Amino acid sequence: MRKDIGIDLGTDSTMIYLRSKGLVLSEPTCVVVDNDSKGIIAIGNNAREMIGKTPKNITAVEPLKNGVISDFDATEEMLSYFIKKALTKKGVVKPRVIACTPYDASPVEKKAIEEAILQAGAREVIIVDEPMAAAIGIGLPVEEPVASMIVDIGAGTSEASVISLNGIVSSTSVRVGGNDFDRFIMQYIKRKYGVYIGEASAEAIKIELCSLSDEVSEESVEVKGRDTVTGLPKSVMVNSVEISECVQPLVERIIDVIKETLENTPPELSADILEKGIVLCGGGCLIKGMCSCLSSKTGMMVFLSENPKEAVVLGTGKLLEEFDFVRRDFGLK
Repeated sequence: MRKDIGIDLGTDSTMIYLRSKGLVLSEPTCVVVDNDSKGIIAIGNNAREMIGKTPKNITAVEPLKNGVISDFDATEEMLSYFIKKALTKKGVVKPRVIACTPYDASPVEKKAIEEAILQAGAREVIIVDEPMAAAIGIGLPVEEPVASMIVDIGAGTSEASVISLNGIVSSTSVRVGGNDFDRFIMQYIKRKYGVYIGEASAEAIKIELCSLSDEVSEESVEVKGRDTVTGLPKSVMVNSVEISECVQPLVERIIDVIKETLENTPPELSADILEKGIVLCGGGCLIKGMCSCLSSKTGMMVFLSENPKEAVVLGTGKLLEEFDFVRRDFGLK
């Protein structure tokens, strides 16, 4: 029997939705490669556990950068592994797939993702814009003649979009996401305290200390890393106020994206957004105080969606139920 699947191929994680089953896989978008043999050692969860702990002849590869493919071969191998794992039982025919890309992805970038999925074992692929899939997954009234505004803050890209009548009216994106918050924290601690820390440590600091609220309660944690001068292990204490301040330039870039999208929205639809507010999705929107910060800076009501990290893949799941209808909309036979 045919298995239809939806794929959210994200910079940080890949999720797969199986028709009639629901969300069946969510693993890191990560591959570990042996530099000598060029063979793949680990994929997904197993690969993520190896980051920062490998010898020189082994490298952890991120197949996607900012939501688009940076390493085609690694992406193909990873997708093949994930699809086989998600299906568990081999079907009679290859699966049909609905996958998503950032709205501003170029035709070449979209074609690369389509080809990677086909090479990984799919029979047919339909590419859908992430903002539309996320809005459908959240349950916004995308078919109605009213505006729905969604801001998707992913690991590598932040995208603000206004949707009405099954189309994207206005959209602006910036190649900034949750991973950049981690990178800024790493650079700040290196610059101020002279300590190298890894990505996992930076992410843990972001989750525990980073807050975008107007009033940040001061909390401190011990951070362990490597001294930039001596090369020896070193620990320092960092607090929530300094961590929250160091990521402010990134927050301002996300706010600029929202404002630009609103500026390019027709006045009739702007009134709808003012009344209904803005909905956030994506893993990056889970940073403490993100809703209140964006609301304060834009003067709009801002809400967190029910399943922010799964919004896109849940949208592909709903589209799978009307696969033939979606195919017709995209001009496919």
